[in-house]
Parts: sequence; C-alpha cells; structure tokens
Amino acid sequence: MAIWEYIHGFAGIDRPESITFYDHQDQALYRDVALKIIGQHGWELVSVIMSQDPETRESRYEYFFKRNREDGYPAGFGRAQGN
Repeated sequence: MAIWEYIHGFAGIDRPESITFYDHQDQALYRDVALKIIGQHGWELVSVIMSQDPETRESRYEYFFKRNREDGYPAGFGRAQGN
C-alpha cells in the first residue's frame, strides 16, 4: 500500500513553469522550481487550477502534486534537504 505525500505551490500567469512552494506560515520553502525538476524527484501532477492571490488580487496558477513516500526520493527538489 502506497504512503502518499502531497505538496502544492503557486506560479504566476506569466511564468507557469516556475513554481514556488510555501509552508503553513506562508514562508517560501522552495522558489522558482521548474516543472521538469519536480517530476525528476518523483512528484506527480494531480491538478492545476486558476486562483487569485488574496493580497494582490492577481490571477495565478495553483499546482497540486503527490508522490509515493516509499519510492526513496530525498526531501525537496534538486538536492536533499536533510530529511
């Protein structure tokens, strides 16, 4: 049985391939992560929706990803983050 982990991030309309991920306190965890990098680390795109930034009221894309925790990928993107 798979153990799934989930992450979601946001991208501007002008740069949909560059995603920024935030923690629960709205601090950026990873900035400008390319879509191709996300896939190389086991993340599978589940959904993309258009949303609106509550502060700036600008439209943006919101991406939702999942991956199987048992596949052995390191935490994060690009390099291991110590987890």
